[in-house]
Amino acid sequence: MMLWFALALMTGAAMAAIAWPLTRQARSLRSGSDLAVYRDQLEEVRRDQAAGRIGDSEAEAAEVEVSRRLLAAADAEAALQASTATPGSRRRAVALAALVVVSFGSAGTYLSLGSPTLPGQPLASRDQGQSIDAMIAQVEGHLARNPNDGRGWEVIAPVYLRLGRVEDAIKERRDVRAAGWAWRSAGGGE
Repeated sequence: MMLWFALALMTGAAMAAIAWPLTRQARSLRSGSDLAVYRDQLEEVRRDQAAGRIGDSEAEAAEVEVSRRLLAAADAEAALQASTATPGSRRRAVALAALVVVSFGSAGTYLSLGSPTLPGQPLASRDQGQSIDAMIAQVEGHLARNPNDGRGWEVIAPVYLRLGRVEDAIKERRDVRAAGWAWRSAGGGE
């Protein structure tokens, strides 16, 4: 029961992570209106020109630059108003569709690929469909054909110990010592 509660909690968290950005209202990052700032700059340039602080050519260049910025700010503000003027129903529909796709998609994937009714299998029994006994029989067959394979004897003895076959492990260790001289003299040892 606890597993299903944890899975439901994780699914709810994933759905909330998808829905939260889609349901928020768009915010303007500006603290004031750029349009008002640029209009004030135009007025200041005209005042400076009238007071004789700047020349006519500098005033004209400044007015052109500020006017260009004013037009860009007006276009940006119009685009922002148009994007926030769209109804929230479209955003809610996208959020709802995303929630449905995530929840039913994950459930469908689990039901098609997973199998909740099968018990878990230990990792050792999944190893290429071979049991440990079959692998040991393979190594024993190799050692029967190649009795001077010292490395094979070194591999099989610890496996016997782990399986609780102590007598076989002792016998194999003795065979390692007997075969070790031939193996080392053939260049296989240290």
